[in-house]
Amino acid sequence: MIKVLAEYFPFTLIFISLNFFIIFLWNRKIWLKINTIYNEKHKIHAGQIPRLGGFFLYLTFLFIFLFYKNLDNTFTDFFISIFSSIFIYLLPLILVSLYEDLYGNVNPLVRIIFIMFSCILIMSLNLDLPIIDIPVIRNYFNNHDYLYYIFYIFCLMIVANGKNMIDGLNGLLILSSISMFLCLYKLSIIVGHSDLIYFSIIMIYFLSIILIFNYPIAKIFMGDTGAYFLGIICGISVIYFFGSNPEVLTWNAIVILFYPSFEVLFTILRRIFNNQNITSPDLDHNHNLLFRYIKKTKIKHPNSICTLFIFPQMLIPYFFIDYVFNDLVKVFILLSIQIFIYLSFHFIIKFLIKGRISLKQSI
Repeated sequence: MIKVLAEYFPFTLIFISLNFFIIFLWNRKIWLKINTIYNEKHKIHAGQIPRLGGFFLYLTFLFIFLFYKNLDNTFTDFFISIFSSIFIYLLPLILVSLYEDLYGNVNPLVRIIFIMFSCILIMSLNLDLPIIDIPVIRNYFNNHDYLYYIFYIFCLMIVANGKNMIDGLNGLLILSSISMFLCLYKLSIIVGHSDLIYFSIIMIYFLSIILIFNYPIAKIFMGDTGAYFLGIICGISVIYFFGSNPEVLTWNAIVILFYPSFEVLFTILRRIFNNQNITSPDLDHNHNLLFRYIKKTKIKHPNSICTLFIFPQMLIPYFFIDYVFNDLVKVFILLSIQIFIYLSFHFIIKFLIKGRISLKQSI
């Protein structure tokens, strides 16, 4: 592992230098000179902090896969070809997201269109797609191959938007991505998938570096660019793994991608139930509710403390993925536990917040 990471040391230096440089510029208030003051009303951070960590992470992997001559020492030619194309196809979305990270005024519908566009390009690649393990649906999909592409485009879009939704606490987006690649690493070890073993190691390595700048005290944010980039890369890596290893139960993919995916689905249902616009942001996500509750306790660094409560939920797949592996009953039990923990957490925090408000009103 150390030998593999040592080969990427020059990119490590560049990546770290870019982050230090932009932090230095922001401390010098360069954002005032280029008019990039970000005033998003739903943010829970104080001050102006650069939202360019995700863009630098994307650039690093783009240059690694396009220009690193010794890349074939680590990956197969097919893997290099596929993921080089993926990083290129992400460029339109990355540029739109970068503009959003700088100025905060890109219409949500425009972002969704560009997410869809990049996902369509990615799914046009010569990928082996996982089989849907639901008998009725599987038979229908097998007779209509185009449905597989539509389904997985939709899945990638859900994960990308889910990652963006959970990107509200210091380190949470990064840690959730690390947990997913830990799962992929564990499964890849089991089946002997060398490409994803090394890719997972490299992703975890660079994510751990950016985590230092983002947690516990945030000096740089991942931004929408980082959320969409990591969402699609996590999603397509999972698709690539299960497509390349059809002997592994594909329901495990839902276990790995549960948190961001369920965040999107539950948010849509919650907003419909409350007669809200499903595309309008709100502060009723679990991490927002927890932050609102802990902030009232006057605990220092409530943002970072909240991450410590949310992240263990995201680690559940890593601890159990090899145990459930190819047992459908165990997978369903694990998914049920994940859903129960998520919903319990949500409604308990809402109950505590309402209880505190009622107590104040009575006083």
